[in-house]
Amino acid sequence: MRSLHFWNIKCLNEEKQGRHEKAVYWAKQMVALEKPYYNFVYNTLYNEAKAIINPNYAAEASVLSVVEELKLEGCELNKSTPFTLTLKNTGKSPLSIRNVTTSCTCVKLSSEMQKRQKTLQPDVSMNVDFVFTPDVRGDVFREITFFSDAVNSMQTVRIWAVVE
Repeated sequence: MRSLHFWNIKCLNEEKQGRHEKAVYWAKQMVALEKPYYNFVYNTLYNEAKAIINPNYAAEASVLSVVEELKLEGCELNKSTPFTLTLKNTGKSPLSIRNVTTSCTCVKLSSEMQKRQKTLQPDVSMNVDFVFTPDVRGDVFREITFFSDAVNSMQTVRIWAVVE
């Protein structure tokens, strides 16, 4: 399999040479390889390809907005502490949340979120409820990662708690 850089160079070169149809062909080849992990690592390359396919892509793109870090206060060992994160679509097109992962079983997504619609319309916010049940004392650091079809397809929130 050729590297994403190969596809990116091909489509940008064709576009620079004024051969838009060929550039679109190579951009589509590249976008066909898109996976959440690759999109996180090669976000700029994918966005360049998507902009060649659709010149309005940047203006229409959805963007997931969420805090980068959250400090939880008053946490006790083996006791549940609920908390809420607010997600917002700051872009101009609908945004779909594909998956939510946590770095530890001590952070759980509420069952209510699993039943709710995971699509955010432009300029709309959604609260997502979690429960943190620490199993160690001291400073605890965990992560929650949201995967979406937004331009910034992978957003990670760092959770910091001091557990008594």
